[in-house]
Amino acid sequence: MKKRGLFLILILTMMFTISAAAANFTDVRADDYFADAVDWAVQNNITSGTSATTFSPHDTCTRAQIITLIWRAAGSPAPVEDILIRDIFAANYYCDAVRWARETSIFDDLYFYPTIDCTRQMAADFLWRAAGAPPADGQGFPDANDDAVKWAVAKGITSGTSNTTFSPDLTCSRAQIMTFLYRAFQADALNMPNLKPLVKNPVSETSGNIQIRGIPVQTLFGMTPEHILQTFGEPAYQYADSSMDYGLNGPNDLGFEFSSANTVTSCHAYAEYVTIDGKSLTQPFAAIVEILGEAYDNQGGAMYSWAAVWDYGDFKIKVEFPYTENEPAYTVSISKK
Repeated sequence: MKKRGLFLILILTMMFTISAAAANFTDVRADDYFADAVDWAVQNNITSGTSATTFSPHDTCTRAQIITLIWRAAGSPAPVEDILIRDIFAANYYCDAVRWARETSIFDDLYFYPTIDCTRQMAADFLWRAAGAPPADGQGFPDANDDAVKWAVAKGITSGTSNTTFSPDLTCSRAQIMTFLYRAFQADALNMPNLKPLVKNPVSETSGNIQIRGIPVQTLFGMTPEHILQTFGEPAYQYADSSMDYGLNGPNDLGFEFSSANTVTSCHAYAEYVTIDGKSLTQPFAAIVEILGEAYDNQGGAMYSWAAVWDYGDFKIKVEFPYTENEPAYTVSISKK
């Protein structure tokens, strides 16, 4: 398949947008250092706040809360074994989370002490164990030199409170814990494939249910090259600056372009793999008009093709057709407006 229209576009500037959590929680502003982490956690159903309008970012995080957040990030798996933990009871909201954590060796005691405040050392240790307790070669501190802290620093999850101190006994706020968890995800340090990247500007419902190979485009936009790799496998070819352009001649018949921030800005696919509200776009021009409305632009294509462009909700959709009369569309490109 031709590579036409698939070359990587590097966007040099990004428009400032207000994050979803900042809009939903009155105590989280868009310019707070933890705003993206909270947005991401809300989008991934890791938290819904302390109420419908508050996140309480500066409240101290307990051991029960951090374990619950990690458990939800892992997909809220049901514990398999009936392990005795002497201070955990079935009525506790964190019961399954703590039992799962015990099964997976995130902690290994008969008591969990759920209401104790979570410290920086505890947070590093829980996340490190959730990642499988990998060996760590990073830099430690005189007051904290264990593998968990070295790993957390090496992964960019947290750093010291000074050049020479980690302050392991300082308690953590909800904002800090959410930020640690988000940074661990960004560093690909957790084996939790169910997690999705932050969508900075979620599309509105007016955009319809557009899917490419069964995946909503709302999910694809905002993905990093690493998450595209996890979802679709190796690309047929790559283009410039280690960003990836998945060619239509590849095993997945998909193309992606990435911004300078390394997130998807446009998608390309054969028409047969694109549906809108369940309707395939492998149809002639007149039938696609019935789905998308009147095209606002017709463009010349290559020697044997032409293209039409639609504004559809939050998206711009370009559909390419053969010159042959009444032939169905064969490629589709989707980008945000």
